[in-house]
Amino acid sequence: MQLASAYGDSLSCVKPGLKGSVSPGEIISAINDKTILITLIYAQNETGSLNPLSKLRSLLPENSEIKIHVDASQAVSKVSCGIQEGGGLEGCDLITVTGHKFGAPKGISALWIREGFEVRKVEGGGIIFKGGGQMSGLRR
Repeated sequence: MQLASAYGDSLSCVKPGLKGSVSPGEIISAINDKTILITLIYAQNETGSLNPLSKLRSLLPENSEIKIHVDASQAVSKVSCGIQEGGGLEGCDLITVTGHKFGAPKGISALWIREGFEVRKVEGGGIIFKGGGQMSGLRR
């Protein structure tokens, strides 16, 4: 939140229900004309409840430019995490996983980026750094 406000941006937060999942309708209600990204977890780490991601995507307008990022770290190796129809993560643009949740050393993470997704370079460094040609000019 501090990073967003440092750049003059704002965040809208949606409270989860009693079991830890977030209502897609409440997320849609929080969208405004400046919304560019929805980010949420797939599996709630205390209750195990799953956020209904395919329902969320279906509620967005057909030509929406809003992207969906999901942290699937808690779900990997425990529930279906496919990006195909019925895989639980279909419709996501960005998916993050953390390796230590399924046996990799701490500090190892991955960011899956949907094919065709345009990643913009962050001026002056930032979260995405300049990389070589084999990385489309970005170090991810």
